[in-house]
Amino acid sequence: MELDKKDRQRLRAFEIGLVIIILSGMATAIHIYNKTAGTMCEKNFECKLHCPKGAYNDNFIDIYRGPFGASDCSAGMTAICENAKCKAYDAYNASSVEDCKRAGGGFYEFLCFLAMAEKQDNASICDEIQLDFDKSYCYFELARKTGNLSLCAGATDPELRRTCITELFTPPEDKYNEQASYDGDCEKRPLYSVCLSFGDGYTWLVFDAIVSTEMQESADYTIEIYRGEQADYYHVLYTDFVREVGD
Repeated sequence: MELDKKDRQRLRAFEIGLVIIILSGMATAIHIYNKTAGTMCEKNFECKLHCPKGAYNDNFIDIYRGPFGASDCSAGMTAICENAKCKAYDAYNASSVEDCKRAGGGFYEFLCFLAMAEKQDNASICDEIQLDFDKSYCYFELARKTGNLSLCAGATDPELRRTCITELFTPPEDKYNEQASYDGDCEKRPLYSVCLSFGDGYTWLVFDAIVSTEMQESADYTIEIYRGEQADYYHVLYTDFVREVGD
């Protein structure tokens, strides 16, 4: 039986409505799936950032933008597994030490502590960092930002501490000068010379007989002194600054 025009219109409307219902049901099912199976996790590596919607695992079905991937993410963002769910994590906007620790260690936790220490000008936050080099770098960056030379002492890595103090240090007297550490072989040094080996690894070749050594501490730096028969030899630790004072 041939349908008249109105019946054909009603049938078309029914078909369109049915398609809409089916598509809506599929979208709802996918949404529910993504919120459950698409976000489940046990470890951070199972999660991927999916900006700006959040973080999901590899089972997530992206029906909006094609292939699974991150886009439009700000620097410092990553995905973490928290309470068995993938979640977006922003290292630059944490509000507490506990927030930083949500990253579960690694680079983004370090980045979080570093950003928080700089925002709050609080060096004690650097002590929360696990790796010694990263902790040293935190103190180094905070010292550079604030111009506070005393913070360089928190950089336990010798090279970072040397760089930190060298950048910020102003000699206590204009009689100090910069002199590179002796790089020759102290076992084959010239006759009547001696290699002065300082606590930071700096070496100074002098022609003298050493009598004693001592340290001079200040709030910002330490000077190690070798006292000889002919002169005293001052070296600001973790810099190339030296001073020779004769009798």
